[in-house]
Amino acid sequence: MRVNNFCKYLFASLIACFFILSKTVISHAAEYDLWVNGVRVNDTNKADILGDGTASFNSSQNKLTLKKAVITKGYKYMGDTYGICSNLSSLNIVGSAKISGCDVGIGMSGDGKLSINGTGNGINSSGSTDGIARDGAGDMTIKGKVSASGGFTGIFNGGGTGSVIINEGSVTAKGTNTSEYGYGIWAYKLIIKQGTVNAAGNGRYGIICQTELQIKSGITKVVAKAPNGTDAMGALKGVEIDKALLLNKPSGGSIAPSKQTIIDASGKQVREVVIASKNADKKKASMSLNTTSVTVQKGKTLKTVKATLKNDKISSVKSADPKVATVTYDGKTIAIKGIKKGTTKVTIKTKSGISKKITVKVQNTKVTTSKLSLSKTSVSLLKKGKKTTITVKAAPDYYSTKEKVTVKSSDKNVAKASIDTATGKITITAVKKGTCKITVKAGKKSAKISVTVKN
Repeated sequence: MRVNNFCKYLFASLIACFFILSKTVISHAAEYDLWVNGVRVNDTNKADILGDGTASFNSSQNKLTLKKAVITKGYKYMGDTYGICSNLSSLNIVGSAKISGCDVGIGMSGDGKLSINGTGNGINSSGSTDGIARDGAGDMTIKGKVSASGGFTGIFNGGGTGSVIINEGSVTAKGTNTSEYGYGIWAYKLIIKQGTVNAAGNGRYGIICQTELQIKSGITKVVAKAPNGTDAMGALKGVEIDKALLLNKPSGGSIAPSKQTIIDASGKQVREVVIASKNADKKKASMSLNTTSVTVQKGKTLKTVKATLKNDKISSVKSADPKVATVTYDGKTIAIKGIKKGTTKVTIKTKSGISKKITVKVQNTKVTTSKLSLSKTSVSLLKKGKKTTITVKAAPDYYSTKEKVTVKSSDKNVAKASIDTATGKITITAVKKGTCKITVKAGKKSAKISVTVKN
């Protein structure tokens, strides 16, 4: 019996050890070389790394998704703490987050690719040493809204042969140290393809590259500053600026003969550089018309067509058939005159190239309202204070007839009515239980709306 019991005990112990060892092996196999806010990512927590729904990891895509994540704790690696730390073969960070309180906000080592895409409010990553740091031969690709600041650099990718590639969006990088080592961006190679980049270093450079700095034609604006340093931007193997871009600052500036930096008209190094596309500072122009068609009586002139302009001016007005209608513009008023019965088009153009057309119908008789259309002819309101909206459309409209649409309640103690003449929306408000009629009128045409207030 004792032997039997001992054997049973031994067998049970071996089984227990097997399960413990199995769990240990499984646990280690399921862990990833990725830490967020001091938490190592594994198969158990990857769907909700921080337990608050703000960080998740797709292991098949190596994608870290952040949703307004707040990261203030770090994982210690090689003597520094990292808000996000990765030793993965690649990492794609997407979303919005505020990262602070560590030596490095976002850090990655090895030769894999690091991609950062700030969406929504963007990714704001700061650290006492670096905002974003990438060691190794892999590239760092940035797009969207990304802000990075650190004592040494805002963005660092100089520990290997990888490039920093800025594809689009708005990227801000700042190095806060006032000693020599306070750079906005330090990269082995920097390629700015699109978007807006603002890099400032309180040290020697705003942007410094160990090899090349390439600024492509797709950018909106690139600003580099080193208020306490010697050069806004520099690249040991050359600065390249696409010929389609403008060097706005310094005035009369150019790439130095050495190709390594930007100089002013006198040949001196500069602390601020602004490079922009030719359209970067142009304000967007727009034009809208208050109507797309009018009816005018033969021999009469219509002056109700209005153009709303933004950062633009009317350059020309033209009738497709002046024998039907003519059009003039005196700098303030668009005037359309009916010549003979028929239909034509009037084209209005602006200096920026915007073009809008209006259909003009000319008739022999006086233009008056011929029809009123209502979206509803009866409404029911539950109780006092409740509101409903009905749309009225007059044909021809006010811009042709100059006959305003009016509304009137047969009993204001039951329901009140008002109209927005610009949109044709009638608002009916319940006052007390009962029934009444709302009369809608334009010129000699009218229509009625039946209103019932239940309580």
